[in-house]
Amino acid sequence: MRIFAFVGAILWGVVGCQAQSNIQGTAIITLVETGTECSGFATVVEVHVDVTGLVGDQGAWVGINAYVLTIGFDRMPVFAAATGQSEWQIRSTLKALVANQVKVVGWWPETLAPNGSYDLTRLWIAGTQGPVTVSLSPSSQLASRIVVEGNGPDTIPFILPSALTVTIPQDFTLSVQLGASLWRAIDAQYDMQQPWGSIDVQDLVKLVNCNPY
Repeated sequence: MRIFAFVGAILWGVVGCQAQSNIQGTAIITLVETGTECSGFATVVEVHVDVTGLVGDQGAWVGINAYVLTIGFDRMPVFAAATGQSEWQIRSTLKALVANQVKVVGWWPETLAPNGSYDLTRLWIAGTQGPVTVSLSPSSQLASRIVVEGNGPDTIPFILPSALTVTIPQDFTLSVQLGASLWRAIDAQYDMQQPWGSIDVQDLVKLVNCNPY
């Protein structure tokens, strides 16, 4: 999917105007390991981007309203889930359809999207213990914020980050079936989500999202 069509369909329908054009400058994207999730079974990799100082037509500052990220892995299955900041709507490739890469699409129709740093998405990486190399494809795209009607949309040039090698801390051994059987019971590994205590529906939803298989 071209991000131009994506922005046109989503953002035009929301506010009736289009994104800024003729962007000057280059965004910097980085891959950052930030810890673990899923009771310690998953490693977390975040995708950050910085558009500080970038401007478009009429000197309007550049903010981000949408993106499409194509993220590759050097072995599979390791992709568990993609999450993000609360203001962003995010969708990703169904796990059953993931071969060696996943597409993550996000959008945020905010006309005052800041000219600064963004945490675009958080990847939960789980599976068999050991190293995994994560990389970003040049087919990925960033879309600028909405400014005035009839101006854009346009993609934001960016510099690809270096590939990042992380380590899955342990084999994923949790079972959705066992988790369901522990309903209202106490089990530290399956108690994944606040409120802490007995296993509830929020824990089971997170368990499904943590499972890379």
